Amino acid sequence: MAEAKPLRLTESRLRILRTAAGHKLGLVDRPYLLGFERVSWDRNARALVGAELLEDYRHGGYEITDAGRARLAEAGG
Repeated sequence: MAEAKPLRLTESRLRILRTAAGHKLGLVDRPYLLGFERVSWDRNARALVGAELLEDYRHGGYEITDAGRARLAEAGG
């Protein structure tokens, strides 16, 4: 069975990770967006959760994981 490719960190995904890393508790929530921007943000956040770079936060939003911080540092963020 082929190994899964690592998630490509696009600018949008890096922006989400940087926002979470910059928060003192490592949290990020979707900003107020409409239409395609909202769908795009949600899709990118779910992709980051699937890659275990973010995890669902119990009170809503997402929390950055240690793996997420490592990938962000690796990407130069």
